[in-house]
Amino acid sequence: MDHLVQDLPGYRANIRAKIADVRGAGKGGAIEKLQQTLEGIKTDMGTSEAPKGTVLRPVVVTSNPATGFSGFAWLGPFVGPLGTAGLVAAMVIFMLLERRDLRDRLIGLIGHGQLSTTTRAFDEAGSRVSRQLLTQSLVNLLYGTAVFVGLYLLHVPYPLVWASLAAALRFIPYVGPVLGAGAPILVSLAALEGWTGPLIVFALFVVIELFTNLVLETVLYADAAGVSQLALLVSVAFWTWL
Repeated sequence: MDHLVQDLPGYRANIRAKIADVRGAGKGGAIEKLQQTLEGIKTDMGTSEAPKGTVLRPVVVTSNPATGFSGFAWLGPFVGPLGTAGLVAAMVIFMLLERRDLRDRLIGLIGHGQLSTTTRAFDEAGSRVSRQLLTQSLVNLLYGTAVFVGLYLLHVPYPLVWASLAAALRFIPYVGPVLGAGAPILVSLAALEGWTGPLIVFALFVVIELFTNLVLETVLYADAAGVSQLALLVSVAFWTWL
C-alpha cells in the first residue's frame, strides 16, 4: 500500500483529465442548472433583509470546558458496531472451542429416546457445513485467480493485491463482492488513461461475478450441500429480488 500511495502523484494527470471530462459533461445539462438554481437560492437568502420593526437581541455563546476525553468524541459512532462485532467474535471463538461439548448437550436435550438418529443427523449436518466451507474457499480461489489474470492483462497496478482482497471479501455475502470490486475500479480510474480501461475493468468484474454465481456456485454448491441445482437457482433469484 505504501507503493500505491507513492505512485498516486504520477496518476495526477489522469485524475485531472477525468475530472475535467465529468465537469465538461455536466455543462449545459441538468447538473449545471441545478447548481445555478442552488447558487441563486443562496444569493437570495444572503441578500434578504430582516423584517422592519424587529429588534435584534444579542446572543451569548458559552462553550463547555474541554475534558480529557473530548479528543475521543469521534469514536462515539463506532463504539456500538465495534462492541457488537467483538461480542460476536468472542462467541464464535468459544463456540468453536467448546463445539463437542455443545454438540453433546444439544443431542442430550432434543435427542431423548432417539440418540443414534440425532447423532447421525448432527454428524451429517456438520459434514455438509464443512464441505460447504471448503467449496466456498475453492470458489473464491478460482474467483481471485480470474480477477488477477484480468487485472494483470489490463495493466492495473498491483493485481495480486486486489485479487487477494476480492477473494477474501467474497466470504461476506452480497456486500463483499461489491467492496472487492470497488478498490481496483477506483485504481483503474486513476492509473489508466481514458475511460475505456476502467469500463473494461468494471465489465470484467460483472462477467466474473455472474459466471461465478450462476455456474460455479450452482454446480459446486449443489454437490457439496446435497441440494438440487434448480433449488439453488431459485434461491439466487429470490435473494437477488429482495
